[in-house]
Amino acid sequence: MIDYALKSPALLSALAFVVVALWVRYLIIRPKSLNFPVLEVGGLETYRSALLEATKNSDSPFILPVDPPIVILPSALLNEVRNLPENQVSFMKEVQRMFHYKYTGIGDERPGLLSTIKIDLTRNIASTLDALQEEIRFAFTKELGSCEDWTAHKFYPKLTRIVALLSGRVFVGRPLSRDADWIDSSIQYTIDCDGARKAAEKYPSYLRPFIVPFLP
Repeated sequence: MIDYALKSPALLSALAFVVVALWVRYLIIRPKSLNFPVLEVGGLETYRSALLEATKNSDSPFILPVDPPIVILPSALLNEVRNLPENQVSFMKEVQRMFHYKYTGIGDERPGLLSTIKIDLTRNIASTLDALQEEIRFAFTKELGSCEDWTAHKFYPKLTRIVALLSGRVFVGRPLSRDADWIDSSIQYTIDCDGARKAAEKYPSYLRPFIVPFLP
């Protein structure tokens, strides 16, 4: 094949074009290098203690060496960051990145939903507190019971149902928020989204465009 390519100017030119195109694409999409200190960590316990210490004492950004790297900002920048427009700091763009939106479709931007959460829900958060407190009491009683002594529970399934009850109370209200089918659908949707993310990440990035859109 190599000998044939060397004897065929057209094929050699095509191969050279592909190599150059791939290199240009890499230069365009590669993450920008940030001149921030990298938090050096060892095992899980060291990681936790190092992260806690860094967030307590750091007044400048630093990088967590995970894949992809995460930048931790100091709390002093909280107000500045949260007031940035969507085209500079986007929660939805991060959701799309995490769930491989290009292939899974998870994280589709819906301006109406975003404005409802950021404006209407935020504006009326105070009026929802009484309902949320009532729902917390209902959820803990229903899912955990009285627990008069040490009681064993499978915590994750209980927690998912408690979260579904609380979010449902805010977004759809009673009685639908306590309907068993609604709760199960809310939980299963989250599980399916995470399953789609994990299924996509089984394949290297260069194969995802060809494989992931055809996964069930």
